[in-house]
Amino acid sequence: MQPLPFMTEGTEPTIFEKMPPLIHQSCRGGKLDPGRDSEENERIQNEKRPSSSQRSVQRAKEPQDLPDNPERFDWHYCVLGCERFMSGRHYWEVEVGDRKEWHIGVCSKNAQRKGWVKMTPENGFWTIGLTDGNKYQTPTEPRNNLKLPKLPRKVGVFLDYETGEISFYNAVDGSHIHTFLDNYFSEPLYPVFRILTLEPTGLTISPV
Repeated sequence: MQPLPFMTEGTEPTIFEKMPPLIHQSCRGGKLDPGRDSEENERIQNEKRPSSSQRSVQRAKEPQDLPDNPERFDWHYCVLGCERFMSGRHYWEVEVGDRKEWHIGVCSKNAQRKGWVKMTPENGFWTIGLTDGNKYQTPTEPRNNLKLPKLPRKVGVFLDYETGEISFYNAVDGSHIHTFLDNYFSEPLYPVFRILTLEPTGLTISPV
């Protein structure tokens, strides 16, 4: 494996071992788990739909007939990655393109998936997102508005399980976006993806 140079804000470059992101058995390059996406019900008129390659997700125009999987979200229009992380350092990239709304990050295994819940670290969600085309925020309490010098079209997510850090970067120029610090993880974590709006561009996991 080749080393991946990674610059964190305010530090000298650090060399991390390049790890294949989101590996699930024989999956390579990152895939989504359609069994853990948002389920269809009477209140939801549009659904999130993983692509046939399971590497991108888009909001479907029509409701889908999906089983009531206990691992499927029924409110947040979320889908999780195939891989679960219980140790180590992991890095993956997500193409967000010109979307006006998106949220990506990490979700704990036991996060509430049925009914409405705030997507905060206290509830097992560590994400950043874009709303209204120009508001970058972390869904914390209170919300943290992020001022970015450049609008990212691809976002890198770095997870260090042992140190409890989850960092986000502009994957095009390497600039730092945000870091959740001093978390204590005691259960499996999954990559999480959420889109609420119908737009031509989906979210796509990129090979790194």
